Amino acid sequence: MRSAKQLLQQVDGEIRAKWQLEDVAICHRVGRIEVGDVIMVVAVAARHRREAFEACQYAVDRAKDSLTIREVL
Repeated sequence: MRSAKQLLQQVDGEIRAKWQLEDVAICHRVGRIEVGDVIMVVAVAARHRREAFEACQYAVDRAKDSLTIREVL
């Protein structure tokens, strides 16, 4: 089974391959998280806004589909 870190690294690679991006940063919290807390931040730099938004949405959706809360603890 892949770790959360490995999955997020894979997602990073996927979005870099699919869109022309300048830079990507994905951060997922670990430890105790309360309802309503920010759990993940995705930052994407691209020449075009549309690519940046699409890449961010893909990264968040992909992480939500593949990670469980227990994996990131």
